[in-house]
Amino acid sequence: MTETILVTGATGNVGAYLIPLLAARQDCVVRAMTRDPGRHGDTFAQSVQLVAGRFEDAATLHDAMEGVDTVVMMAPPGPDCIQQNQA
Repeated sequence: MTETILVTGATGNVGAYLIPLLAARQDCVVRAMTRDPGRHGDTFAQSVQLVAGRFEDAATLHDAMEGVDTVVMMAPPGPDCIQQNQA
């Protein structure tokens, strides 16, 4: 069975390193969440699904997580942490 993995913070330091490692696996589908997927079409392998998402927008998180089995959540601490955690 193929697992779908959503990686938040896809274009950050850790996400940009992790996604190619996951994409190389044969047993999973990788979904990369970024605020602006249109800017990152060439960043990852074509097999990686780019989705729009913002931590402070519950609707975009819901859409990004549709059909996902595992979420790898990476978000740096900052002044918006409380608002983002409530989304």
